[in-house]
Amino acid sequence: MVSGGDGADSQRSAPENALLFGLAERIGPGTVAEKRRGVQRAGRSQQLKLFPSHVEVPDDDPQVARVLVNRVRLERTRQFGACFLGWELWKHLELDRFFEQAVDDDPAEVAWSRVAAVLAINRLCAPGSELAVEERWYPATALDDLLEIAEGKINDTRLYRCLDRILPHKTKLEQHLKQRYGELFGAEFDVLLYDLTAPTWKERRRRIR
Repeated sequence: MVSGGDGADSQRSAPENALLFGLAERIGPGTVAEKRRGVQRAGRSQQLKLFPSHVEVPDDDPQVARVLVNRVRLERTRQFGACFLGWELWKHLELDRFFEQAVDDDPAEVAWSRVAAVLAINRLCAPGSELAVEERWYPATALDDLLEIAEGKINDTRLYRCLDRILPHKTKLEQHLKQRYGELFGAEFDVLLYDLTAPTWKERRRRIR
């Protein structure tokens, strides 16, 4: 049994004070935006209280909802923390704005700037080939919710095409990162060294040896 706490936001019906298990998309049908609003509504509740099953509460109390604990189950656990950190770093570096201006001119089923974010966050969290991203890594993460990408829209073909679109902007990207690095850390330098070696190329070299 769950009871909502005090406060103006808690003056809602029990269904709206949703008890969330897992991510928003598991609440039920609806768009990502609708699910996010549901999470935000529930997140504004001041407090949730658990009661033993033998404790009875007034049936007309709007702040109480009954939970059948023996029917609660965990489904499709996904990686969230590392992906959330990667997405926040991406925005902190203003790469979301950079790629929106650079590659989002043409309409696409999935914005190319979001596909670029998937590729970058993968390199940060668990570097792998584009095929591995599609088949194993991406489905096990919460990036579809974080980036608002519809289910089944990330595949190796789209990832490779995104790399092709990014390549012409390589010099501008380097300049952007150099500028943001200086702004964030007050860094001054004459030469900046970095490694952009693809994990697939490293794997290929190991096989050749």
